[in-house]
Amino acid sequence: MKAKKSVFTSPKKTYTKHFEKHLSAIFNSMANPHRLEILKVLYSKGSTSYTDLKATAGFGTQKESGKFAYHLRKLTKLSLIEKNNSERRYNITSKGKMTLEYADKIEANAFMESGKLQVRSSNSSIDEFNKQRILQSLVKEGDMPYELADKITKEVENKIHKYEISYITGALIRDMVNSVLLETTHEEYRSKLVRLGMPLYEVNQMLKNLNGVDGGMDDILFAAGKNVLTENTMFNTLPKDLADKHMKGSIHISNLVTWFTLPDVLFVNIKDILDGGVDIGGKYTTASRLPKLTQIDDIVASLSIMIQLLLKEASSEVVLAGLPQLLAKKCSDTTSDDEIESGLLLAFMTSSVAIVPVASGASTDNTSCKFDGKVASIRLNLGSDARMANCILNAYAKYVKLTPRPRIGLVINYEKEKIESISARIAQIVLLGGRILFTKLPQVSSSGIVGGSLNKADSTLSMALQSVSVNLPSLAHEVDKGDAEYFMARLMLMLNPVIDALIQRKKEVFDATRRGLNPLTAKNTQYMQRGYASLTVNLVGLREAVFEILGFEYNRKGRNVVQKIIGQAVSLCSLASKNRNESVTISIVDSDGAERIARIDSRQYGKSDVGPGDTRPYSQGLIFAASEISNYTNKSPSITLCNKISRNLSAGLQVTLRISEDENDVSNVADAIKKMSTLVPSFTPVKDITLCAECSFKGRPFDTKCPSCHAPKRTG
Repeated sequence: MKAKKSVFTSPKKTYTKHFEKHLSAIFNSMANPHRLEILKVLYSKGSTSYTDLKATAGFGTQKESGKFAYHLRKLTKLSLIEKNNSERRYNITSKGKMTLEYADKIEANAFMESGKLQVRSSNSSIDEFNKQRILQSLVKEGDMPYELADKITKEVENKIHKYEISYITGALIRDMVNSVLLETTHEEYRSKLVRLGMPLYEVNQMLKNLNGVDGGMDDILFAAGKNVLTENTMFNTLPKDLADKHMKGSIHISNLVTWFTLPDVLFVNIKDILDGGVDIGGKYTTASRLPKLTQIDDIVASLSIMIQLLLKEASSEVVLAGLPQLLAKKCSDTTSDDEIESGLLLAFMTSSVAIVPVASGASTDNTSCKFDGKVASIRLNLGSDARMANCILNAYAKYVKLTPRPRIGLVINYEKEKIESISARIAQIVLLGGRILFTKLPQVSSSGIVGGSLNKADSTLSMALQSVSVNLPSLAHEVDKGDAEYFMARLMLMLNPVIDALIQRKKEVFDATRRGLNPLTAKNTQYMQRGYASLTVNLVGLREAVFEILGFEYNRKGRNVVQKIIGQAVSLCSLASKNRNESVTISIVDSDGAERIARIDSRQYGKSDVGPGDTRPYSQGLIFAASEISNYTNKSPSITLCNKISRNLSAGLQVTLRISEDENDVSNVADAIKKMSTLVPSFTPVKDITLCAECSFKGRPFDTKCPSCHAPKRTG
């Protein structure tokens, strides 16, 4: 009797045959390189249109359209790709991804079994090891003689085979090349071939420690790029002796990221640039063009666009003159003050968000994402265009109230008019963290740097290069106590290479501008003319050097020593200007490196010898307490010294009116501002603002927890 056939046998065999047939179809499909390429394109690009997929996968001509459609149908039928009919785009399926991954593994295994070395390159591909590429790199990148390059290549190849490495990376090959170059005492070639970047640990730490990230992913991307460009400046483009001085703390170089590409400060007449509308030629093609400014909305849009674009071409700050005149010319009599103020507020808010942070280079912590960022300052002249200046001031007050950390500031010139009428409003702005500089000088940045030459009739834009600060306390430690003459001689020796570096920097910045990196700068100024770029050396820690390390007392003799040091430095720069046909000046303004060099000195000389030590930065400009300013007169020793230094320093002296954190009375602050304006030619009222780290509350001071959300505070 025949055994009864199981009802479960047939479906299983049928399923097995179906699976084998489907698997065979997939492998047959993968045997075609065109289909494999289509899968790779969809895997890397994601959802793709028919036209883009056809072009990217290599089917460029019209004759190949039928072939492409045939392969597409095959892949779709096998469910390796799918079509979104509503969007008319193609996507790779999970089955397609799995198939592609197995194909990559088979390819890698084939390399392994062949006994050939496989190299995982930086462009995400696996290639067969070819020693000829090493030789070509040595000759091209390292400018090495062919015979030496061939010798080094053979040594590297021998090491690779000796270590029996199954597959290697491009980075590993470069490391081995550099190792051989060091072993054979060819350090000069190794410096040309070194790879710039960050250790994996620091990258991971940067992605994990997000407490200081204010600008989202842009901050992290910038931090990563900053490290590459900073290393390039330090180890490739700066003179070695200057780079060593920076690392030792004898000097501090700010803006290392953009040292040879961007100026530090741009002084711009915005009226001249925008008078005929936004005209930026063929560059910045994503920026909208406004051919003619006819109403307040046009001015708002063009101002916001221009601030954002100009900030791309400066490392630290853009100072905008001419805005009141532009508003007066373009706004009709029917345009109300409220409309103007609302428009300006919108322009300030939109351009402030777009400002890209630039790290100073002061921090040695590569994982830090806290940057001071770029600043745009609006220049106002009290006594002229009063209506528009008043509108700008009102709009700025609203902006400061709405913005936790303002990146727009005001530079207020009060040469022709006293500030009594605006002192109360300014006090309110300062108490909310507004950035304001009062000055009687013609052209100054918010940091106190004096620029040159917007007085010329044909000058729409000029620049300042001032990113080198000399560490005076470090110099003072090299001389005997009380020996001011030798100290000044050491300072003169330090200044000469710094001046040469600034002149070289100017040439490099001009060359980058000429080649198109800074199109607005090139378009709006005859940038190769000497008068359009001022070169400035900054002095840091003068008080500590003279009164703490050299040991002079704060009396007439000590103050005379201060003036003599400044006078000698100014004289040397004047001589250098004449000999080198360049304009070189001296400043004493805020430097982002004051804390860094103080920290270095504290390690080298001991905390007790360097004044602030590693907790506070060295002195930079002069600081006056707002609570004590009523006791000063024009004949007070500190005021007299301040004004004498200001007259000697053609590049600027930073004078700060410090308002205590617990001071919140508007009338007291207004009185201090009015009094200060009668004593010095330029000053900045500053108050540290308590800012909530969670909700950005800053309405009033709080001790430990935010009164709004109860989060811990941070000071900014």
